[in-house]
Amino acid sequence: MIVIAKPDAFTTGLPQDAAISVLLEANQRIVEQAIYNGAYNNNDAQKVKVSIESQGKLGIIAGFQSPFNSDRSVVSMTATTDNAFTLLSDALIKDESTALIKGSAAIINSSGIKTINTDDQYFVGSVPIHTLIWFHFSDHPFILALLSIFVLLLISFLLWRLLGVLTQKRLSEGDE
Repeated sequence: MIVIAKPDAFTTGLPQDAAISVLLEANQRIVEQAIYNGAYNNNDAQKVKVSIESQGKLGIIAGFQSPFNSDRSVVSMTATTDNAFTLLSDALIKDESTALIKGSAAIINSSGIKTINTDDQYFVGSVPIHTLIWFHFSDHPFILALLSIFVLLLISFLLWRLLGVLTQKRLSEGDE
């Protein structure tokens, strides 16, 4: 699901639906965490209610697990003003900006893009075993090369033994 709106659009003009309320509360929570963690970086245990209007021209791209189905994700693109939507569109169009967007939230303002992780990681879907192995070893190419050599040697040894057995069988058939 994709949510694109200004923050005040979330609270005005919507029908009083329980499903929409749950979704919007989850979106508001991640937006507030993104702004609080991204703008203030202190480790106070005190909860602070942050209003995104106080940040000026600001865009936030946030992703979180759907509160309705754990196999789904929600992406929220929020902008404080109509002009701030240009920050979002520019960030999504430019390749160098797109490469900077990661984590659970990206705060986009005129000075740049700051990404943060506000929630626990979650995974949706499945990955084939060979892709999973490649992913985990991609940061360690030397170990991946050694593992590849080991697998090739193992396959070569098994083929050598199989050919030896077939040769012995053929030679024993010729003796009869």
